[in-house]
Amino acid sequence: MLLSAPFALCEEACAQKRRNADSLQDVADKIKQRKDKLKQVQKEEAEVISRLNEIEKRLLKESREYNDIAAEISRLQDDIRTVRINMKALEQESGEQEQVVQQRLSALYKYYRRSGLRILLSSQSYNDLVRTEQALAQIVERDHDLLSRTLTRLKKQRRYESDLQERRTQLVAARDRIAEKRDQIKDTKQQRSSHLNRI
Repeated sequence: MLLSAPFALCEEACAQKRRNADSLQDVADKIKQRKDKLKQVQKEEAEVISRLNEIEKRLLKESREYNDIAAEISRLQDDIRTVRINMKALEQESGEQEQVVQQRLSALYKYYRRSGLRILLSSQSYNDLVRTEQALAQIVERDHDLLSRTLTRLKKQRRYESDLQERRTQLVAARDRIAEKRDQIKDTKQQRSSHLNRI
């Protein structure tokens, strides 16, 4: 019995040592699992941060494009205003020129109607008659050219205004698309940030 007591104590000590070793192994396993989990979380965090940086860059690029387009739209609106002012001036000029030409033609018509034969008969020579006819033809031709040029300028201005309006419409659509994309990027960024906060 005396021998068995120290032996029992030794067995108890060995069992305690095995339990401690098992407990230490469990702790070491838990530490390893936590380290692995920490590495995984750090890896996910690095990926999320990388994606957030990419999103931030895209957001910055989209914001610059948005601002550039907004500035171009503003310039186009200024151009459209200028074109409209020019068109009003051209329309007024055209109207005035048309009135002058109509008055002149009316005066010429009245004059010829009353005294057209008198002009022909009052000519001192055939050359005088031809010069008078050429002078009247030049007046009519100049009036026609004047009206023609004014109308051509007016048409060009209208075409230019139409082109500007079309470009403005395209830019507004592009600005809206960029604004939508920017909002999507912000939403994605917020989602990633909340995901990162949860990690």
